[in-house]
Amino acid sequence: IVKEYSAIGMASEWLNKNGEPVPDPNKFRNAMQKGDIVCVRAGSTPLLLVEIIGDCKNNPTPNDRFWFDIIRVIKILSDDPLETIDRFKREYDNTKPIPNPKGTLRPELNENGFVHFWYDQFLKASFMEKIKKTLLATHNIILTGAPGTGKTFLAKKIAHEIIDKSEGNSTYIGFCQFHPSYDYTDFVEGLRPTPPNKDGNIGFQGQDGVFKAFCKRAINKQTSNFEEAYGKLCNELDENYSQENPLELKTGVHNKPFSVFLNSNGSLSLITGGSKEVQGSLTPEKLQTFLTPNPYKYWKSYFCGVLDYMKQNHGLKTTKDNSDQKYVFIIDEINRGDIAKIFGELFYAIDPDYRGRQGAIKTQYANLFEDDEIFEKGMFFVPENVYIIGTMNDIDRNVESMDFAIRRRFTWIEIKPEDSQNMLDEKIPQFAEDAKKCMNAVNEKIRDIEGLGHAYQLGAAYFLKLKDYKGDFDQLWDYNVGPLLNEYLRGMPKALETLDDLYSIWKDNTPVATVENNTTTPPANPTPEETPSAPENNESISAMEHQ
Repeated sequence: IVKEYSAIGMASEWLNKNGEPVPDPNKFRNAMQKGDIVCVRAGSTPLLLVEIIGDCKNNPTPNDRFWFDIIRVIKILSDDPLETIDRFKREYDNTKPIPNPKGTLRPELNENGFVHFWYDQFLKASFMEKIKKTLLATHNIILTGAPGTGKTFLAKKIAHEIIDKSEGNSTYIGFCQFHPSYDYTDFVEGLRPTPPNKDGNIGFQGQDGVFKAFCKRAINKQTSNFEEAYGKLCNELDENYSQENPLELKTGVHNKPFSVFLNSNGSLSLITGGSKEVQGSLTPEKLQTFLTPNPYKYWKSYFCGVLDYMKQNHGLKTTKDNSDQKYVFIIDEINRGDIAKIFGELFYAIDPDYRGRQGAIKTQYANLFEDDEIFEKGMFFVPENVYIIGTMNDIDRNVESMDFAIRRRFTWIEIKPEDSQNMLDEKIPQFAEDAKKCMNAVNEKIRDIEGLGHAYQLGAAYFLKLKDYKGDFDQLWDYNVGPLLNEYLRGMPKALETLDDLYSIWKDNTPVATVENNTTTPPANPTPEETPSAPENNESISAMEHQ
C-alpha cells in the first residue's frame, strides 16, 4: 500500500485497548517533519525505510485499502530489510534489538540503533552508486581527498561491483601504484632484458607494460585458472622433486625431453639436452603469456610442454568470454609519478571519445613489435570496456603539477573525512562514537588553520588504531596523530602554539584513559585500514509500525 500510494498515514483519532485516545496522531501531525527517516513495520517486522517529503494533510481519497484520515507523502529509500537485519545482527552480535511494536509511532533515536544502521547502509549504498554511475558514464575517475579517508579500499570495492564478480576474483581488475621511478616502459611498453643464452649473453626485447597487457586481456576476454594450476604444480615440485631429481617433461612439438625443478624465486629452472646444468628460468609471468595472443617469443616448446603437463595433471583450463565484460584498472597514488611521461600518447587513447580501434595510436616502441591477433604492428588502443580509477591525496605537494591534459580526461570525486566515518562503526564499534566526536572537533579546527584547511583533515582510518591501543586516545595522539600534525605545522608561524590548541581540543573531546588501557608501548606497525562508507547525516530518525 505504501508503494502504491507513496504515502504513509494514520487515523485522525487512535484508541488503545481500553478505548482511551493515544497521542500517536498528534506526533504524526506535529513531531514528524520533512526530512525525517521512518521505518515502516508490520508488527515487529521492518518493511520499508522511507523519507518524509510532505507535510501532514487530510487524505483526499480514502478507500478500503488506503483508509487513513491523515497522510504524509514519502520517498522510499530501501525495501530490502532482510539483508540489513542479518548484517545488523552479525555486527552487533544481537546486543541491540530490532524495533518492536510498542505503539504505532515510536521514536527510535535513543532507544536502539537499527534504524540508524539501516539508514547508514542506505547512504553507503547511495554513495557507492553515485561513484559507480560516474565511472560508467565517464570511464575515468580520480578519488581525491585527505589521507586516511579510504580511497584505495573504496576504489577496489567499486571495481568489484563494476565487474560484478566476487572479491576473490581479480581477473578483471588491474592494479599499479605510481612513484617517481615509474615510467612509460612500466605502464605501456618498452625494452626488457632476456634470459642469458648458452653463452651467457643477455639481450633485450620489446615487452608490454602492465596497462597494455591488461587492455589485451580485456579485448581478448580469455580467462583461465592459471594461478590455481601453477600453485598446484609448485606444490608438487616442492614436495617431490629437486635439482638432483627434477621433473621430466617433453616439448609440445618435437617430443624432446627436458626437466624442471622449482627454484627459490618461485620459477621453474630449466635443464635440457641431457645436461644437468641449468639453462635458464621459466617464470610464471612468461608461462602465462602462452595463454594469450601475444606469447613470449623464446623457448616456446619448453613453455608449451609445461602447460601441457599442467592441463593433464593440474586441471589448467582456458575459456573465451564473449560477453560484454567490464574491466577496471586502478592506479594508486596517481599523482606521485610523472603522469605526462608515464602516459605519453595514451592521453589521447584513454579519452572516452577515442576508445576502441578507431582511436588506435602508434606507440613509442612500435618498431619492436610485430602484428598479433589484437594490435596491428606498433599500434595500441584502449577498449571501451576498460574503466580507470585513480587515487590521490590532496595533501601531496605535486598535485598542482598535474597538467590539464590529465585533469580534463578524468572526473574528480572528493572523498571527505565524514564519508569515511562508517568504518568506525564497522571496525571499532566500541570506540566509534568517541572517535567521531574527537575527529569532527579536531577537523573543525584544522579547517580554520591558515596554511592547512580541508586537505589536511584527519580521515577515520587513523582512529582504527584505537583497537591496537585498547581505546587509549592518549597513545593515539602520542604515537600517530600528534607527530602527523607536528609535521603539517612544521615551519609555520606559531606552530607549537597551534599544536597545543589542537591537543587541547583532542583532550576535551576524548574520554579519560583508564589505568588498564594506559600502556606505554605502541603495537608493532599499526596500519590504518581504509574502508568505504557513506556520508554522515544528522537528520532525525523515527520508526513507524504500519498495522
